[in-house]
Amino acid sequence: SLQSAALRHLFFAERMASKVPGVNAKPGPLRKIGILGAGLMGGGIAMCFAQKGVPVVLKDAKQEWLDAGMKKIQSLWAGQAKRGRLTEEKFKKLMGLVKPSLKYEDFADCDMIIEAVPEIMDLKKE
Repeated sequence: SLQSAALRHLFFAERMASKVPGVNAKPGPLRKIGILGAGLMGGGIAMCFAQKGVPVVLKDAKQEWLDAGMKKIQSLWAGQAKRGRLTEEKFKKLMGLVKPSLKYEDFADCDMIIEAVPEIMDLKKE
């Protein structure tokens, strides 16, 4: 069928794309991550990196947005600690890996920056 042929083409095209001739560079280590946007998506991404032991700088445009994002992260991990899925020590360590910020300068030593702001074009242009 036409759909079957399209899926086979996609399958092989994906494999060929990962084998670009002459490109053999390996990705560098991620020692610190910057995340722009402390909302649901940015907070979730920050939690994932922190749980892997990678320090995160979480930046947002307004203090109240940053506070709300950090409060959500804190409440999710506190809930896990309350249910016994996290020790108090691990909870504190995770919270220590996420640094809230309002300044772009705090991204200076980050290996990668992830943009996770809402789809508000005026905000993205700031």
